[in-house]
Amino acid sequence: MSLCRGLCVLCSIIVFPMVSFAQELFSGRNPVSFSFLQEVLPTQTIGGYPILDIGGKWKLVHLKTSYSTGTASGLPLGNTYMVDIRDNKFFAAFEMQGNLESMSMIDWVDEPCKRDDFLWKRSTGGKFRDINCATINHHTNYFTSPTGTFQKYLAQFRQIGLEIPPTILRVDFTRYSSNGRRLVYKVIVNPEMFGFKRDPEPLWGANSWHMDFSLKDPRKAEFVSSLARWAEDVQNRIDKAFVKKTGAFGGTAPFPSYSMPN
Repeated sequence: MSLCRGLCVLCSIIVFPMVSFAQELFSGRNPVSFSFLQEVLPTQTIGGYPILDIGGKWKLVHLKTSYSTGTASGLPLGNTYMVDIRDNKFFAAFEMQGNLESMSMIDWVDEPCKRDDFLWKRSTGGKFRDINCATINHHTNYFTSPTGTFQKYLAQFRQIGLEIPPTILRVDFTRYSSNGRRLVYKVIVNPEMFGFKRDPEPLWGANSWHMDFSLKDPRKAEFVSSLARWAEDVQNRIDKAFVKKTGAFGGTAPFPSYSMPN
């Protein structure tokens, strides 16, 4: 083997692991180093699971490893929080959780689609195991009293003039199966970016986005329907993401378009 060819082979051995590492936001069980509001690349993953794209640019806020039992002897789960800032305003946030390893353990026992007070829900999986659930609901007091490290993030958001809305809509995708395999996506949407007036009502049942009120409002009902159409298409692709297929969400229906209020 020539010296030149030998050096090329050596370089490929060194470079390819670095490229692979650069795409994954966790190194083993540990989060990689990052800068606050660092842009996330479309090819980056958590535990090999792809990140969901809504047509903007996610900026990284938080990475953390948690454990299913609360101790390092449990299943390690990679957790992230990202934000999408458009027109210098909070457009959306994205929370994601995926197992960093698999191990023999008791199946996950929660059944996220069992409630009936969602704005929309759809289940294509089983009960208590092999779950594939998608839901849409409103949440009040969002980010108004964060705990722990998120208090620091709130201060940093304020420093750059980013205001967090108190009422948001959240689209949840939950997919899990045996051996602790778990994939959860939460897309937090700011309805004010779609021209809706802010609702500061802190009581969930009295908020104007509660299903008893919003689904009777033609404009809000249509917006929920547009989110549901997008969510249904994403849910149909979750199985591909669950087996860590590259491009699992390629060609997904476009996220609802938005219009800034006057």
